[in-house]
Amino acid sequence: MRKCPALLAVFVVALASGADSPKEYNDAATVAGIDGTWRLVSLEVDGRPERFESRGTLTYRAGRFTWPDGSRGTYRIDPSTNPAQLDETASAPEVVVPIWRNLYQRNGDTLRIACTLDQTIRPTSFAAAKGLTVFTYERVKK
Repeated sequence: MRKCPALLAVFVVALASGADSPKEYNDAATVAGIDGTWRLVSLEVDGRPERFESRGTLTYRAGRFTWPDGSRGTYRIDPSTNPAQLDETASAPEVVVPIWRNLYQRNGDTLRIACTLDQTIRPTSFAAAKGLTVFTYERVKK
């Protein structure tokens, strides 16, 4: 019976000393929040609803994205900020702005993404403003 407290102490010390992520950690926790396939259901530009044709789906999976037009790249989210941040990096070298700095909100099966006309500038909120575009998506259920 005396071994049990000693083993518990070793276990607690091992957990406390192992708090840092290993070097090969792939940041999976920073992308899992929006993983899935999404269909565009509404679009706002400068605070006004816009007509759109929804073609295809947007997919986020394991740090990679595919846009409806087939463009691909990587993404990273930071849910610790308020509002949460989403950075998308295009894979194609011909893309003029290689990193899009966006905001995102996910509420169940609804995902909202806000971006500015100048993709290098991250919006500060989802509130209607000149130059702000807000995409609203619903998760595609299989």
